[in-house]
Amino acid sequence: MTEAASNVTLNTRDKTVELDSLPSKSATLQFFDASDPKWATEKPFYSNIPFTQTKIANTNVINTSARVQISDIRGHESDFTLDKNGFQLVEWKHQFPNVGPSFQEEGYPAVVKFVKEVLGSHVKVCVFDHIVRQSQPRGSAPEDEKGYIGRPSKVAHNDQTYEGTIAKIKHDFGSQAPSILSQRFRIINVWKPLKPVRQYPLTLCDYRTCDEKDGHRSDLVYPHVVSENILFSYSPDQKWYYVSDQSDEEVWLIKTMDSLARSEDVAMYTPHTSFFDEDPAVAEEIRESIELRVTHISTNATMERTRSHSRGRPTDADKKRYEDEPMTRESSVGECDLVCPQPAKAQPWKQALQVEKDSGTNPLLNWEPNAMDFGEKPWLKIDWSKIEGTGPGGVRSKSPDQMCGYSVGNLKLV
Repeated sequence: MTEAASNVTLNTRDKTVELDSLPSKSATLQFFDASDPKWATEKPFYSNIPFTQTKIANTNVINTSARVQISDIRGHESDFTLDKNGFQLVEWKHQFPNVGPSFQEEGYPAVVKFVKEVLGSHVKVCVFDHIVRQSQPRGSAPEDEKGYIGRPSKVAHNDQTYEGTIAKIKHDFGSQAPSILSQRFRIINVWKPLKPVRQYPLTLCDYRTCDEKDGHRSDLVYPHVVSENILFSYSPDQKWYYVSDQSDEEVWLIKTMDSLARSEDVAMYTPHTSFFDEDPAVAEEIRESIELRVTHISTNATMERTRSHSRGRPTDADKKRYEDEPMTRESSVGECDLVCPQPAKAQPWKQALQVEKDSGTNPLLNWEPNAMDFGEKPWLKIDWSKIEGTGPGGVRSKSPDQMCGYSVGNLKLV
């Protein structure tokens, strides 16, 4: 069976794309190390809140590396789509003149318009956060002393679990959530270079080559909410892709979650990360990019509830439980609750936060973003005194130097 390009064939037995004739690079990718016996009783986590009264680290995640052959889709961009593979490369000539304090007001409407143009006028959209990322030459010290700019992600992951997506929608949209959850809802990341990509290109795994056992739930602890993402262990069955010489007019659309993923024909999520290109000619190049996460619903498609499938898809009972349960809203950082608790597994960050609370300290007062270097993913402290206004995405933090935006509820689809 042949797809659009003559050298792109579909193996109908296991439904994996074979691209043997495409050029590829051998690179080292970082994966979750699922072999540690502690995962039988302990859940992985990352905390963006520092623990000052305990020796518990801000993450218990253990990574391992693997050499992976990464195929270049250049010349075959149209063969990869959101619903089939979980990712799609789209041309977008728009340039962001300002990614500083006013970006949410100036940039978000352009992203909303772009997503509607790609996915159709029936889609309602809300941009709920963004982060600017910049790499550094190997061996150099970070130039961003304030920690306002994130580093390229270097571990294979997906930003949210299905249950985390439902909790996120409840947290962000409040009374609108039941209506949104009754339709097809998706979280899609818009990944745009701020200049041509020569180093640390994004690499994405075809969803159809992922196995459920490769994904591992991990807690993400923030000051205002607790979420959950998926960390991926390595499998030789996974097929990874990138695009060479990505210009600043080429945008990756990355599917984080899709409620309509009820068959093998619709991707549910996309494992992704970045990799260091070992070509000496680009070793010192700096990557600059911005990533925006978008909630959207298809108003002409009601969410299917009649079929469930493997590969990490929730059962119908799971869907009903998480859609019917109210989300716990946090009144203080010490009362954070998981969106999807796993009672059989310990959650060390909860113990650490309880120690902080019992000692009478406020972890947020000691939050230094530049010190939060785990995973090279620093985040800004929220200055609650500057939560104001109703910008394109709703109520947002207005920290004057902010290079990443949070959603804190009261969002609206447009």
